Amino acid sequence: MMNEQEFNNELKQFTGSEVLYKYILGLKITLGVKKACELSSCWWFADILGSYQYKLIGEEFQVWKLRKIGESKAIVICEDGNKNELIRQHIPYTDFPFSELNFWCIKNIILLPNEY
Repeated sequence: MMNEQEFNNELKQFTGSEVLYKYILGLKITLGVKKACELSSCWWFADILGSYQYKLIGEEFQVWKLRKIGESKAIVICEDGNKNELIRQHIPYTDFPFSELNFWCIKNIILLPNEY
């Protein structure tokens, strides 16, 4: 298992993706998001993002934050890019191994911030 620094360093290499993968509910993910989910076993984070899209119609730019709280809890927050909170979901249990992970969702494409 890699540590958090190794995880973050691994994700820094993704600076743009010419390949998009079909995901749930008409969403697409980049290679960087795919790698992040594989390395941290957090496909559920991307699933949460997808599950709220029906509430976020018209929000073309979304900032999604997964923050671990203590040893086994987390919170998922979605903002509009101007620090206005749109969604907040508490996660009562997670085995997510790192302190945080951020995804952006722009026009139905989920990407890492450094892939923009």
